[in-house]
Amino acid sequence: INMMALEIKDYFSYIHSQAYTDAMTGVGNKASYMDVVKVMDRKISEGMAAFIVIGFDVNGLKNVNDNYGHEYGDMLITDTADIMKNVFSTENVYRIGGDEFIVVIENEGEEDVAKYLKCFDEQIGSFNERNTKYEYDLAVSKGGAAFDETKDKAYKDVFKRADEIMYKDKEAFYRGS
Repeated sequence: INMMALEIKDYFSYIHSQAYTDAMTGVGNKASYMDVVKVMDRKISEGMAAFIVIGFDVNGLKNVNDNYGHEYGDMLITDTADIMKNVFSTENVYRIGGDEFIVVIENEGEEDVAKYLKCFDEQIGSFNERNTKYEYDLAVSKGGAAFDETKDKAYKDVFKRADEIMYKDKEAFYRGS
């Protein structure tokens, strides 16, 4: 009976992993992310929220997929995820779309957003210095925001600010500035 109980426990752990982990990158998937959103909304309603949200989007992925193939594009996605896991820790990173990632970290504030983004930029720079896989530099647009109890009524309010900053960063990338 003990052996069967251990097998069942292992099986449930495996099923949970399959349901909540992005198979390609090893980070949380959209289902896992949606659970975090619910938790943050509950904490906001209870007056117990303190967190940051950082959004990321790999630049030029469509062009890479069109010109080099999806396997090459997948390499960009997995390399980006590996850098993110290194900077933010795997349990805080979620792949919510093809090349879109979200980081949610509790008990951090506005000043921490800049600190994390600086570290991420440094890691991207180091990756690009050592890069022998790609003919060009890996580029990722990003934007972050911290929960502000004076203006945020729901998680989506924080996400929206982070997303707007990320899209401004993406626009600047494509303008070449």
